[in-house]
Amino acid sequence: MYKRIIVVAVLFCYCLSGIAQIRTIDSIIKEEMEQQHIPGLALGIVKDGKIIVSKGYGFAYLKDGIPVTENTVFKIGSLSKQFIATCILALAEQGKLSLSDHIHKYLKDAPEEWQNITIRNLLNHTSGIERESPAFDWMKRQPDSVVIRAVYKDDLRFPTGTKWEYSNMGYFILADIIRQVTGQSFEDYMNNFFPANGLTHMTTTTKSKGIVKAKGYNYNKESGKTSEAIDFIALRPSGAFSAPVTDMIKWDSIQQGSTILTRQDWAKMYEDTVIERVAANGKASYYGYGWEVTPYKGHRLVHHNGSTRGFTTEYWKFIDDKLSIIILTNANEVGLGKVARHVYDTLGTDLK
Repeated sequence: MYKRIIVVAVLFCYCLSGIAQIRTIDSIIKEEMEQQHIPGLALGIVKDGKIIVSKGYGFAYLKDGIPVTENTVFKIGSLSKQFIATCILALAEQGKLSLSDHIHKYLKDAPEEWQNITIRNLLNHTSGIERESPAFDWMKRQPDSVVIRAVYKDDLRFPTGTKWEYSNMGYFILADIIRQVTGQSFEDYMNNFFPANGLTHMTTTTKSKGIVKAKGYNYNKESGKTSEAIDFIALRPSGAFSAPVTDMIKWDSIQQGSTILTRQDWAKMYEDTVIERVAANGKASYYGYGWEVTPYKGHRLVHHNGSTRGFTTEYWKFIDDKLSIIILTNANEVGLGKVARHVYDTLGTDLK
């Protein structure tokens, strides 16, 4: 009987500790939102496949006082890249393409200088292709091929494979390869892919599912005022998707299994890496397929951020700890890495 009392007491104390941690996280989020002028934020925390936090803070739409909930949809910016990379690997598993394919196979009129660029170079930003295209227009719907061909006139920034440099254009090309290989438009292919894998409210940024979509906001430091960001028309493959935190949590769960991809290919996305940068302390950060890999306090951290007009996002996965932190906001260019660090430092040790 005494043993049972002790066990119950320990569990009760553990639950109280968990409640205290969540309250601390709430305080961290609210403080950061105030300091960084973030109108609305959705937070997801998953440990060992169990949802620890899935909730919203602040406002999705300031004008009407519409609150953020766990189901509020945010534009996720460059978190989109991991979804495109996943689809490319899935098509490779189906034998429809190979990561070693040279892009002249798909862009037959590409410059001769591009002859050594492979799909893998596009995935990990080692192609040497310009970051952006002069033909891209936020307020115009146009084929990706038009945007891609406008870069043909520019020299590669470096010989393919010799260094790393972030290139959104690489993911425009990957989207066009998906179109060619599947026979569907990139937009249609992705909007079929999401519900087929249980991501019921995730879509391209150009399609609405009829649920609350957060409005993007910009904060002006000089005036101290927050204004609505323009809702752009163009579909930009490098940051193409919108999602609520609930679907991002489902996506995190999918990655733990062997659906869509084999376990080996899921791991390949953050294990087949190139050096992104070397810090002053000599420690390197790496880049895989739509994921960055950086040690944090001795733990293996796989992460990426996203930014598009009026929205900033962050996704951290501690692979060995099986702990994920997902943050979606409707604020332009805010420091969510700082927020993720605070959340991990509050939870990380106790949740192992």
